[in-house]
Amino acid sequence: MMNIVLLLTHTHLAALVQTQQGARPLRYFLHDSDGEALFADFVAEYKHAHFYVLTDLVEEDFQFDTIPRLSRNDQAQLLKRKLDQLFRATP
Repeated sequence: MMNIVLLLTHTHLAALVQTQQGARPLRYFLHDSDGEALFADFVAEYKHAHFYVLTDLVEEDFQFDTIPRLSRNDQAQLLKRKLDQLFRATP
């Protein structure tokens, strides 16, 4: 049984296979319609393999902000408004 690691980045998807010498690239797929079609064919070709997915995405966003001293209720409302602004009410 072949083990295939799928490395998902913000630019592409890479398929890697484990060998005695380490991980070796099999194929690369772009995030477009051609890449999706090639990936579907790839999965059909290796349908008996075990797939493992690793992600390396850069959407992490760190922000520092100061909040004035407020009552607990006012502070909770302010934090809610700030989070809604930053994350556009994403659940």
